[in-house]
Amino acid sequence: MNTQVLDPHAPRSYKDLVGNGNTFEKWATVVAEQKPTHVLWVGPVGIGKSTFWKLVAPRSQLLIINCYSDSGLREQRDSIKHFIRLSSGSGQKVIRYILFEHAEVLSDDAQAFLRRMLEVYSAHIFCIFEVRDAT
Repeated sequence: MNTQVLDPHAPRSYKDLVGNGNTFEKWATVVAEQKPTHVLWVGPVGIGKSTFWKLVAPRSQLLIINCYSDSGLREQRDSIKHFIRLSSGSGQKVIRYILFEHAEVLSDDAQAFLRRMLEVYSAHIFCIFEVRDAT
C-alpha cells in the first residue's frame, strides 16, 4: 500500500528523516554496497529506527518481523527459513534483510533458533535487531 496516500508527510527517502544523519548515511552505504553484517539498533520510540530500514532495503529483499506479536517466533519460523533459503539457493549473490522490530522481547528459544540461522546463512542475510531504549 502506498503510504503517501495515507500520510502525505511520510518520508520518501532516508534523507527525509530528521536527526542521526551520519548514522543513516553510513548504513545506507553499507546496504548499497551489499556488505552484510548484523546490527543492533537501540533508541527511543519515534527516531526512525524501523522507518530507515523500510526506506533503504529493497522491498523484495526485506522481511519484517514484529516480535511483540510472536516473541517465540513459532508462527514465523517457516517463513523466515523460506525467505533465507531464497537467497542461498540462487547462483547470484542476493542479500536478504530481516528486520526484527522490538527484538528485546525475543524468547530464549527464538534466540537459539536465530543463532543457528545466522551460523548457517550469515553470508546471505543481514539481520537488523531493533530494540527500544531501556530508559
